[in-house]
Parts: sequence; C-alpha cells; structure tokens
Amino acid sequence: MFNKTKGIISAGNQFTAQAGLDVLNAGGNVFDAALAACLMSFVSEGTLTAAGGSGFLLAQTSNGKSCLYDFFSSTPLKKRASDELDFRPVKFDFASAQQVYHIGLGSMTVGGNLAGIQSVHEDLGRIPFEELFKPAIQYARSGIFVDDYMAFLFGIVKDIWKEADDRFNYMLKDGKIIESGSTFTNNIVADTFEYLSKNGIREFYEGEMAAKVAEDCLFKGGHLQRSDFEEYEVIKRDPLQFSFSGKNILTNGAPSVGGSFVCLGLNLLEENHSSDWIAAMIETQRKINKARLTGIDKFIIANKLNEQTIQNFFGSTTHISVMDSEGNAASVTTTNGEGAGYIIPDTGIMLNNMLGEEDLMPDGFHNWKENIRISSMMAPSMITGKEGVECVLGTGGSNRIRTALMQVIFQHLNQGKNIDTAVEYPRIHIQDDVIEVEPGYNEDQLKKIIPIENESVNIWDKKAMYFGGVHSVSINKDHLNGVGDSRRSGVVLKNF
Repeated sequence: MFNKTKGIISAGNQFTAQAGLDVLNAGGNVFDAALAACLMSFVSEGTLTAAGGSGFLLAQTSNGKSCLYDFFSSTPLKKRASDELDFRPVKFDFASAQQVYHIGLGSMTVGGNLAGIQSVHEDLGRIPFEELFKPAIQYARSGIFVDDYMAFLFGIVKDIWKEADDRFNYMLKDGKIIESGSTFTNNIVADTFEYLSKNGIREFYEGEMAAKVAEDCLFKGGHLQRSDFEEYEVIKRDPLQFSFSGKNILTNGAPSVGGSFVCLGLNLLEENHSSDWIAAMIETQRKINKARLTGIDKFIIANKLNEQTIQNFFGSTTHISVMDSEGNAASVTTTNGEGAGYIIPDTGIMLNNMLGEEDLMPDGFHNWKENIRISSMMAPSMITGKEGVECVLGTGGSNRIRTALMQVIFQHLNQGKNIDTAVEYPRIHIQDDVIEVEPGYNEDQLKKIIPIENESVNIWDKKAMYFGGVHSVSINKDHLNGVGDSRRSGVVLKNF
C-alpha cells in the first residue's frame, strides 16, 4: 500500500478528473494519475479521444528531468491503391458552417495511446499497471452521466458513430444518440480494459485485436497490416525549451509544429515594444499565418529533426494537467480525430481517421508517404522557474491550439494575470482572413482590432470550444491551484 499523494488535476470532464484523483488517493504518483485519467477519457470523452487514437505526454520529475513522449500516429508501412479503399466523406453540421471529413478503414492509422500509456508507466509509474485501468473500468460499468457539453459533442459526431457496428456501439440507444441528462454504460470497453490490464498492452499491437483489424483492412479496404501494429514505437524526445518573460517554457517540438509556433509567437510579442498588446497580438498572428503560407512548417521540421512529416490540424482533442506538492508534473494531450466509423469487433474501441483529414493532405488524399510520423499542432506545455515547474497547461482545438496557449501564457507572464484569469480571458484567432474575437473586450479594446486588406472581424456572442480549452494546474508558494477552461467544460479536482 502507498500513502495518498497530494495533488491536483485539471481535465475536460468530471469523470476524467475523478479517475486521476482516485489514483492519487490510492498512492499513485502524478504520472499514474495522468495515465488513469487518459484511460478514463477514452470512455468519458469518447468523441474527442480514444484508445484507438494518439497523443503526447510531457513529463517533468521533481529532480528537474523532463521528457516528451510522442505516441502519435505514423502513416501506414504500405499504401494500398485508392480505388480499393473504404474511404468516404461525412458532413458535419456546425452552428454556422458545414465541414466534410473522411472516414472508413482507408482513413485509419495505428493508434499510439495505449503504447504511450505503457511506456510512460514503465519509466515513471509507481503503482501496478493493472491499477491504472480500475477507475475507467469501474465508471464504465456503473454509468457515466451525460451533461450538455457531452451531448453536444455526441451530436456533432453522430453520423460517424452511426457507421459503426451496433453490437459494439455504446453511443447509440435504440438507434439514437445518447441525450443530455441520461446515463450510459460501456461494458464492452470495460471488458476490453480488464483484458488489457491483465494481459498487457501488447495484446492490442501483437494479439487478436491487431489481427482482426488487419484482416478487416485486407478484405474491406484499409491500409493497415499486422506489421503496422507490431512495428509501432513510442518516441522519447527532449522537449522544446525557450524563455519568455523570465521563465522557461517546455513544450512539444518537431516533428510537430504547434509548440514551435507558440515559441515563435511569444518571441514576436516580446520583440514588439508597442504598449498596445491587442494590436501586437493580432500582428503576431498575421506574421505567423503569412509565414505558414511560405512554408515555415517545413523549415521548422527540417531544422529541428531530420525526419519527413505531414501536418494535421484536428479539432477533436482533449487535455489533462496534473501536479503534486513535490513538483512532479504531467501534461498530456490526446485525440482520435473524428473517429473512422470502425470499431474493433468485440472491443468497443473505435480507431482514428488520421488519413481522412483534408488539412493533413496538402497534396490531396492518398498522396502521403509511407511510414512517416504525422506532425501535430498539439502542444502539451509547462512553465518552469528557479524552483521547478510552476504551471502545467495544454489544450485541444486544432490550429487554435497555438493561439490559445500563446495568449494564456502571454496574459499570465507578460500581463501579470493569475492563471485563472489568463485562461478565461477572451481570445482572438485569425483564420482565413477573419479575425475571430471572443466577447469580453471593452469598447476601447474593440476599437484596436482593425482589419487590413481582405480581413473582416467576427465578434462572437459567447465563448466557445472553437477557441480551445486550456486546462491548467499551477503552484504558487507551495499552494496548488487549477483551472478548467469553461469553453470545454473543464473540471479541477484536488485531494488536500
């Protein structure tokens, strides 16, 4: 038995956060808690992430050692002819627009989330591996309450889940998507997690699950073979580090580009000596957007890592931040894309659709190179000072990840706001010549938002998940604090 570990966790769901807290109470360390929360998120946040998805975890121990665990997806080892693929469009209806994604077995890659969980636990975990699964198994069997935000997400991805085999689909009841105010159970995933906890994660990559996916891909139109699963590897890297306002920032570096853009943006802001920070923030985003059009992504990758990559800008992501009173910290961001519409038979695990994202395919679908690590905008991050980690943060939100993190860090370190205020402060994001502005700026501030050339300004009626969800924890004079971003129904739990 271990003594309770005093800590705090911020996550995108009550059940996700509770799973991490349960493990801290059972004597697990910060890394155990982060991993247990991840496993729970595969159940409680199944529209955003999954065991069949991928992600990153940034870890720092109390002795100052840090490591970035890259368990993101790679392109398949061998490409199949496009006319043989199960690869089809699905239209998503948002409040003000429609967007088309592509799903099917031809959109799938090997998910790295489970391999990442095992790798981090082997290096940094304290409690037995099997214990990490217990909260997810327990809550999946006893039932998970569906709040309004969860129901909203269910509604967005309903057409993808309706493609999946009803026998393994927990999201549907009598052919309808689960509604707000109801409770759902997921006994199939609970059974699968129980099996994996006892037999090991390699069962997913080398056992019957991998064999079944490979068989279905062969006969039903996918790229994946058993070798794709068998050869998947977690990559350990030193995090990207840079300084801003007298503090050190750790984040996700190449071959992903999100952290590098946060670094670039903050450096540009620091070089801009204008007293008008709103104008400086807008100009910084303009410069980065212009640089991206001229190929800065490839420049970042080429100068940081000798590895070919392709970019992805998924919006379906979620984040977890954990700290303890001893200075250990974990920042983890995961995704499942939108899901491929394929659930591994008898498991309840939906695989990702990483190859079905238009933004990921700059040269068109099916023109990707084989066996290449996919680049992500995801950037789990930390702020450190002389005494160690001071703040852990990260966000989902596709290409808004970089602007959300940049603005929170800027407001916190440069403008002197506490982390709670910095997270909830209204954000600005420039997308396709539109300056998207959250409500909350006063009249004088709004006058400083001046469009140029073909730009227009769109002021939103209310805060929205579009602008990300920066779930953060911090320490100040031995006091642990946390904030869950209201834009994505964030939750903070602590045990002291």
